[in-house]
Amino acid sequence: MAFRKIKGSFKNRDISTHVIEDTYLAHDTATGQLRIGDGVTAGGTLVTTGSSLTIQEEGSSLSTDAETLNFVGSAVTATGDGATKTITISSLTVQEEGSTLSTEATTLNFVGSNVTASGTGATKTITISPLSLIVQEEGSSLSTAATTLNFVGSSVTATGDGATKTITVSGGDASSGFPNSTSTSFPLTTDSSATDFQEGSDGIGTASAVDAFGVSIVSLFDCMEPIGSIASTNFGDDESHVGG
Repeated sequence: MAFRKIKGSFKNRDISTHVIEDTYLAHDTATGQLRIGDGVTAGGTLVTTGSSLTIQEEGSSLSTDAETLNFVGSAVTATGDGATKTITISSLTVQEEGSTLSTEATTLNFVGSNVTASGTGATKTITISPLSLIVQEEGSSLSTAATTLNFVGSSVTATGDGATKTITVSGGDASSGFPNSTSTSFPLTTDSSATDFQEGSDGIGTASAVDAFGVSIVSLFDCMEPIGSIASTNFGDDESHVGG
């Protein structure tokens, strides 16, 4: 490999206007700079070395300067063929039911007792537990918690479009009547208590008026409504002494 030996000589000239010979080095005694000549350009070209770069973290400079920056991570890319380099740091798009929120995110904060975020490495696991509901029967909790309540029966309905649901149980009002009883109205008046089934002269709830066999001949309110059908038996209605 060819090289040129550098020899020194002193010239008392203004370096800013002096044309330095091609490939010759000139030392500016005023500034201490080195300049290389091309035989054309006045003052030649300033010889420089790579300068260091100060790196800061949130405004605080690191303890040492840098000559190289290495960007790592899937969310950051460095591009550029010329002197200018572009560093791109990707953000995170967050959606609610498929609709993108108005701003992008750099941090996700999971809150609530039913959601947990775990993981020590690059991969994080988000666990969302199903909402459990304690169901009680007369104050006693069932053996297992519930995630769904299913209301059945013609007298119960569940309604509601939002977070609040309304459970409606129809019927159960004694004053509305009991079709399976011998009396269709609950035998109470405004001065009655919930357990007062005897209204004196009404004859309801009392066996004061009975036939020879001890069967009441007045209307009785039956608190145990019968379910099913009544079977009839012919004991001989064609005989004069039986059922005649």
